[in-house]
Amino acid sequence: MRHGTHGAFFGCSNFPRCRSTKTIEEQTYAWFKEQGIRIYEVEQPCWKCGKPIKLRSYFPHLDLLLDQPELAQKLDLSIIRLSIVDTLDEYLSSKYQEIYSRFSKKFDGEYVANNCPYCHSLQGNTMSLKTAYNYLTERIRKRQ
Repeated sequence: MRHGTHGAFFGCSNFPRCRSTKTIEEQTYAWFKEQGIRIYEVEQPCWKCGKPIKLRSYFPHLDLLLDQPELAQKLDLSIIRLSIVDTLDEYLSSKYQEIYSRFSKKFDGEYVANNCPYCHSLQGNTMSLKTAYNYLTERIRKRQ
């Protein structure tokens, strides 16, 4: 990673013989295309019935924190999680029966989310996945 007059970018390690560059976004996309995206699973109590359930989601920012920490500092992907990328949502919905589309009064719309297998309550992306994301982020940072 290099820094120029127009901001951060990726430059070839053979500079000055090679002047090839990529933007942060181009390099991030290429990295995810090559590495894939992890599916994270966290067990926590259902907000409604209190029974332990497994919440599953993708968090590309955590992937960067684990494997590309310098890139994670430059590019904040923390908003990307379940219900953001349709193809990943479809995959998770087909793999886990607790993940499906539901209407949320709070959101006033329908979106793909984790649902409690016991009481069938929607485990909201704002609260439940934010809690899971923060927990996983803290665990990653303690390892580093």
